[in-house]
Amino acid sequence: MADSRGGAQRGVAGDGVWSTSAEPSARSPRYDRVAVSESEPERDREGTVALFDRLRARAWRRLSAPSGDVNAEIGYGRAVLVTLVARAGLSAMILLGCVRDEWTFSTPRNASTDSAAVDAPAADVVSADVAPECGEGPINQYRAEGTTVDSVGGQHAIATGGVTYVEGRFGQAFYISGPREYVTIPPSVGNFDGDFTIALWVKTTYWGEMLTRRAACWNGPGYIGEDLGITPEGMIASEIFPMGAPYFTVRSPEGFNDGAWHHVALVHRGDALDLVVDGTTRATHAMIGDFFDPSRSPSYLGVGRCTVGAPGSNGTADGRPWFHGALDEVAYYDRALSPEELDAHARGLCAP
Repeated sequence: MADSRGGAQRGVAGDGVWSTSAEPSARSPRYDRVAVSESEPERDREGTVALFDRLRARAWRRLSAPSGDVNAEIGYGRAVLVTLVARAGLSAMILLGCVRDEWTFSTPRNASTDSAAVDAPAADVVSADVAPECGEGPINQYRAEGTTVDSVGGQHAIATGGVTYVEGRFGQAFYISGPREYVTIPPSVGNFDGDFTIALWVKTTYWGEMLTRRAACWNGPGYIGEDLGITPEGMIASEIFPMGAPYFTVRSPEGFNDGAWHHVALVHRGDALDLVVDGTTRATHAMIGDFFDPSRSPSYLGVGRCTVGAPGSNGTADGRPWFHGALDEVAYYDRALSPEELDAHARGLCAP
């Protein structure tokens, strides 16, 4: 075993004491090993030449010991020999005054007191001195935490059919799994006479109507509102029905029914309406007129007026299916969220 100085080697195998051989073994490739006896003086600072002579004389020794049928070998390799030579050279330099026999090490950085010791923040992680752009919160919000309450404005919704709750983008989410399952939001919610934002999180591999408000599909009273849904190709699409102006449609690219969570927002700013998905504006259309429903029609999650069997239907429909998937954090703002806010929400930095 090596002693605490890393220099001496000795040992016992079976009943025999290891013996030395002055020449390298012709049959063993392990001829580059060296053993240094325990009686060797400890790096005494005698002349460099004498120390090198001793090392050279012992450079190719090996030790062998009978251990049953095994011939055990142990010793230093070339790397250790180089280390010993380097140590000898250093000792000589210290003796000659070329090198200081002391060293100074820098103090390890403390993350609590040294800002340079703190790693840069990872993606989607905001440092303490850079707050995310979240802004003022919604005026109505349905978080789906095992209930249909409006956690902000007190305009509580009602779940019908087999609406359940699953793991959401934050906490829990509504899970709507087809016909006769929906959530009714009171008609006092979603009426705006200026800028607004309507936002939610969606996760589905299907298609259908996510959030709608219309008094009728066709041949009914004024149907001011929106049909926000997802198509079979995975496009987020919405028909918009403003007061005193023709309706129009905005659509995103395809592929958002991929089973992942996506943040969707309808943003009315000035004379335009933006469809924003995952923080990126996917479509824009000019919009004039107010967004106020005089018919006092409620909004629905999971169904639209043009779906067969929709609540309050006047019998008209165009084949749009019931929604099948999860919806979370349905929120109404009486202002237009900025692009920075929408990006922060989509990245999950504005948890409710």
